[in-house]
Amino acid sequence: MDKRPQDRIAVVTGSARSLGHGIAALLHDDGLTVLMLDRDPSVIDAAARLERGGAKVKGYVADLSDKQEINAFVDEVHGTFGGCDVLVNNAGINLDKPDGSKFFVEEVTDDGWELMMNVNLRAPFLLCRGFVPAMKQRKWGRIVNVTSRAGRTYVAASNVHYSAAKAGLIGMTRMLAGECGASGITANCIAPGRIESDISSRQSADIIAKSMKGIPLGRVGTPAEIGSTVSFLASDGSAYITGATIDVNGGAFMG
Repeated sequence: MDKRPQDRIAVVTGSARSLGHGIAALLHDDGLTVLMLDRDPSVIDAAARLERGGAKVKGYVADLSDKQEINAFVDEVHGTFGGCDVLVNNAGINLDKPDGSKFFVEEVTDDGWELMMNVNLRAPFLLCRGFVPAMKQRKWGRIVNVTSRAGRTYVAASNVHYSAAKAGLIGMTRMLAGECGASGITANCIAPGRIESDISSRQSADIIAKSMKGIPLGRVGTPAEIGSTVSFLASDGSAYITGATIDVNGGAFMG
């Protein structure tokens, strides 16, 4: 059975800072209990600082490149909360060179490819596989996968394995939408462009300058602007939207 909004449980990965923290804050403001997951132990303190009012926030530490740690987190959430109602797969990595420049295809190592796929694609799959059955039983659920403009179109500054993983996430989301719709579960993607984040700040000054020229709104986005989009997709008001990819990029890509 579906719950009242104030009784819903949201899981947000990669939420110690940047985009994920902005998403967690908006869902917390919406009254949901928010479970913040990150490999950085600072997520525990971040959750404690965020908690205020009646809604609960709890931080968890897990390495999303490690299948066993993901499964242990899923088991703990099921044991404590009976699963989750809103799953936001936000965590992601990029693997630029130390100087902030990209890897070309011939420079990508097997280990680099595997790590990128494990964190950016396998982890969302494992979390969906773990939490969807309980959503189906309740006949309600929201899955929001954070992909990238680089998963939607050619982005010269992107790495080939990053773009591949993010494009794969879009394909997986469409399949989830088709398979889970009859159970009252929606699955959608958000494709951010250049947003204030740890990943974007590590890129070279030349890459940042070039990308800014292609943004019609003339600025980078904020984590709160991604959070507000997730807030809508996690709400009852988005019940007739599924299998979609929403571009939040200041006009840098118009699909």
